[in-house]
Amino acid sequence: MIPISYQYPTFVTFKSSDTLLIRTILTYVLFSLIYISLSAQQVLENVYDVATGLPFQEATGVHQDKKGYLWVEYSNQEYISRFDGITWTHFRYSDHGMPVGIAFDRATKDGLWFTKINTISRLTDIVLLDQQGVWHLFSIKGKAVTDYFQITNSIAYFDQEYRIHQFRDTSFVTTDIVIPRHIIGEDYLHSVLNIDKNTFLINLTKSDDASYIYKFIYFDFVKKAVMFVDSTDSKDGFSGLLTPFKYFKNFDFRYGYDMKAQGSKFPINGPGSSSHPYGLSYFRNDNYLSGAITIPNNLKKKDVYLFDANDNTLNKIYSDLHEGYRSSSIVKDPDQNIWYATHSGLFRRNSHILTFSESSTDMVNGLHTISEDNQGKIWFGGYNQSGWSYWDGQRLKRPDDQNLLSNQVLPGSFSDNGKIWFFEEAFDARNLSYLQKDRLRIISFPAEVSPGYYFKKLSSGKMAAGLAGKGLLIFDPEKPADFTI
Repeated sequence: MIPISYQYPTFVTFKSSDTLLIRTILTYVLFSLIYISLSAQQVLENVYDVATGLPFQEATGVHQDKKGYLWVEYSNQEYISRFDGITWTHFRYSDHGMPVGIAFDRATKDGLWFTKINTISRLTDIVLLDQQGVWHLFSIKGKAVTDYFQITNSIAYFDQEYRIHQFRDTSFVTTDIVIPRHIIGEDYLHSVLNIDKNTFLINLTKSDDASYIYKFIYFDFVKKAVMFVDSTDSKDGFSGLLTPFKYFKNFDFRYGYDMKAQGSKFPINGPGSSSHPYGLSYFRNDNYLSGAITIPNNLKKKDVYLFDANDNTLNKIYSDLHEGYRSSSIVKDPDQNIWYATHSGLFRRNSHILTFSESSTDMVNGLHTISEDNQGKIWFGGYNQSGWSYWDGQRLKRPDDQNLLSNQVLPGSFSDNGKIWFFEEAFDARNLSYLQKDRLRIISFPAEVSPGYYFKKLSSGKMAAGLAGKGLLIFDPEKPADFTI
């Protein structure tokens, strides 16, 4: 993406909705916070970084707590920042007696949770920033139970004996849930995930320092029974969960596997397999959370596909995110803006504002006028013999009528009763032009009536047009011969 930085720019920005609110920006000012793509259309994005007051440039995640506040973490893992919609507040972990290197884990009824695994001491630091703003540190021998799908509204960990400890009120309490040693065997317990309120997904490795999971076990801790097991010898391993019971393997998004059906294979309609690095995160899909796959596109930006468990499809939900997006969570605020973290800062995208430049494909050159027709299409008239383009609510297009592709449109178009009236330069001065049903129409007068710069409908039903150097033209569109200047 490139910053807006033209000497004589013309930008068109309007709300993409049923009403299609038009907003025109004609500016000579460099606004360094706004970025624009040279594609056919691009939503408006703002970036927050060190230059705008954040404590570190490289953002790694943005999260939302139960109060709706946004929290931003950084790659140096020294700070976290809170945004309440107006004010930024920055917290340095060490100022509150917390270890550097903790990472955001989840938001629960108790507050915000962070974790850090110490590979040397083999302890895990679990940190709570409670609802009153007080920090708490728990150093435990074990690992936190992961909760991608927000099954619980709390946090738990398993100790070295594979017993589960649950946080309640102010401390961790030992439960009667124990993962049986015999189901782990000679393998190493890598991690445990909440699948539902009765079920864990237990991930195993072949050695204590292995970097990939080769086996998982679907374990019902209420029934104390193994429900399903799958394994692989490939270092690509299990690529990840799409829903609590569906997963995919080895970068291949064409097929999924269903634990509840003993690992039966099913087709996934979506982007297919990926030869590029991909990211996996979890977003809300209606009333449940599901996996979201992030893949680089041909523009070297990022597209995000969300899995729909109802029809086993990966649907594209975000396009052309900044190339530095890290496949972490994406937060939608009350104004429907989306926020995401990148190596270049925190981005806020207004998905309801589309922005075009004259460099955009199918956009006119020398934009002079904007009008909306009675079908809701937004028409852009350009100078330099560039004619007209229009936005149909989905795409920017050029009209099929060849007579609308090379006009030298002047400012001052006017839309009325299904017609868009406009003036042209270097045209027969006895004619007036208008657009109707995507076609060029012309009415002729006995005398010169063009060029001009202004149209207005009168209460009598006639039209008024301001003529350059001539005065005011009053005419009846149905009876051009009946006119007055």
